[in-house]
Amino acid sequence: MDDANTITIDHLTKTYGATHAVDGLSFEVRPGQVTGFLGPNGSGTVTINGRSFADLRRPLHEVGALLIAARAFHPDRSARNHLRCLAQSNHIPDRRVDEAAEGRTVLMSSHLMIEMALTADHLIVIGRGRLIADTDVAGFISAHSLGRIVVRTPERARLTELTQHPRILAESANRRRTRRKKPGEIFQQTGRQ
Repeated sequence: MDDANTITIDHLTKTYGATHAVDGLSFEVRPGQVTGFLGPNGSGTVTINGRSFADLRRPLHEVGALLIAARAFHPDRSARNHLRCLAQSNHIPDRRVDEAAEGRTVLMSSHLMIEMALTADHLIVIGRGRLIADTDVAGFISAHSLGRIVVRTPERARLTELTQHPRILAESANRRRTRRKKPGEIFQQTGRQ
């Protein structure tokens, strides 16, 4: 591990009045991967040196840039070109755009799991100010996904007709599934509860 480029958080605590936004939080952000910092709004995921991102005088010089919004600005723009535009407009040398690909340490913050699934390699999850998970993204998704879809509809017969497929099992909501699903099998419940 490259200790010089590792970000270490050791028993971090942040309190706002009587609220513990972060309570004894410890983790490491290692170089060469994108680490996602995931937590609900107000959980301390967007505070930089005790200040909100909006309060930073030159935020891109201190923290970084938002990649997720690249396509919102231009639908055909790559993440790299989005970063190049941000760098140029903020008087940041173009060479900095490629530094993340050179084993640099990257920490991104969000409260949306979909952003993490699309961007991060490793995941730090906090809730109520405490560490919930420190794991790879694929492992977190696998451990916390149900692997089934629940559909409630007043038109059970119509839904059953639309979902006729060997890997889809449509059943009434008042029946409870007791066996585990087989790999690739999809459970689908229909009816009212």
